Amino acid sequence: MVGAMLLNYPKRTSFFIQLVIPGNESRVMKMLNRLTDLGPKIVMGKDAGLHTSGHAYHDELEEVLQIVKPQHFLPVHGELLFLKEHELLGRSTGIKHTTVIKNGEMLGVSHLRNRKVLSNGFVSLGKQDFKLMYTDGDKAFGTSTDLCIDERFRIASDGIIFVSMEIFRPKPASPQSGLKGKFKITTRCLWLDNGRLLDALYKAAHAALSSCPLNCPLSHMERMVSEILRKMVRKYSGKRPDVIVVASENTTVGFSEEVINRHMSLVDYEKTRPENPEREAEESIPEVMRTTPDDATTSSNGESFFSPDLHQPKTLDHFWESFKSPTAVKIARIVNASAQGNKPKLGKISIIDKDSSTSAPAPAKSSRKNKWKPEEIKSLIQLRGEMNEKFQTVKGRMVLWEEISGSLLKQGITRTPAQCKSVWTSLLQKYEESKKDEENMRTWQYFSAMDSFLSCEGEMATK
Repeated sequence: MVGAMLLNYPKRTSFFIQLVIPGNESRVMKMLNRLTDLGPKIVMGKDAGLHTSGHAYHDELEEVLQIVKPQHFLPVHGELLFLKEHELLGRSTGIKHTTVIKNGEMLGVSHLRNRKVLSNGFVSLGKQDFKLMYTDGDKAFGTSTDLCIDERFRIASDGIIFVSMEIFRPKPASPQSGLKGKFKITTRCLWLDNGRLLDALYKAAHAALSSCPLNCPLSHMERMVSEILRKMVRKYSGKRPDVIVVASENTTVGFSEEVINRHMSLVDYEKTRPENPEREAEESIPEVMRTTPDDATTSSNGESFFSPDLHQPKTLDHFWESFKSPTAVKIARIVNASAQGNKPKLGKISIIDKDSSTSAPAPAKSSRKNKWKPEEIKSLIQLRGEMNEKFQTVKGRMVLWEEISGSLLKQGITRTPAQCKSVWTSLLQKYEESKKDEENMRTWQYFSAMDSFLSCEGEMATK
């Protein structure tokens, strides 16, 4: 209605007789701009001789109290300083029962039957702990903690990052050297600088995962990636976003790759096996395990995934048929022996093809494991004692064990470096146990030989 009047009478004068409440300056200014756009003249402020405070002055308040003459006077609106001044003003006018209360304090006042009976004053009823309550929509109602007000303000200001990562741990026989993972990063309320920050987050996540040890628990990976990404965003844009990381471990892919790799290794050996297997068996066992290229690649969008270079069999029946055949079973034994580092000389091996008759002789049972003789153990202890200084300084100790194996071979003792190392580890453990028991020190036949150079060393070094 006012707008219509101003449109009809653009030369009217508008009096603005209110002070602006702190916090509403922008809304009031928009209103004044709209009024000015309509054409009238606006008069406001003390300079125009207008009373614009919105509250009564001291003399006006005193006049009201003298007219009303209340028995109780309780100022309740305004700052505490002004409330105290208002209380003193009430006492100066003759009011006996005046006080100022704070938020939560309760007062009791006796009921008046008629105006001739004077009141006994105020009675304190205690204090109630009140909290600010918020309403959010039609249903949500509660305190700031219930509605997560502070957290919502922080997310709106600094943003939030969601990270989902799938972890692939390397298998024992895999050429993979560290942890690899597939990441998916989602951001909200965060400035990404045209994707540059998102690329930096992917790189930082991969770097954080690669720095974790192989046996690292998932909770530690989540905490590590969260801290790295938060520091990255803080350095890039000065924000401190919330980072939520959820890690899961993928074991199915690694298992299927291991089965397919083993199958393809057997197929390759079947294709390249010699026509005379007995002659080939007398030589060293060939290397039949095939390693694939790097198991992990990184896409352009920052997500890493596995891409093994495998040639799958033509049909599923052919895949399982090879594992059932006698030839595949024998070759699997050879693969297991080579994977353990033992490449012994084999005797005669009869490889049976699928098309051969069932009357072929069964393969001979594996011979019993050769045990170490006392003379061999004493020779091992002597050679290991002579090379003790080298073992303390050289890092690549497997070369030294190969040297010990060669020295034993010259004495007519055929033992692999891995066997020598394993027996020596057992001797060290037995030596430490014998030092704690005098009975074992006297009965164990190798104690004096071991103690001759280990006692001077001062501490045991596990090699």
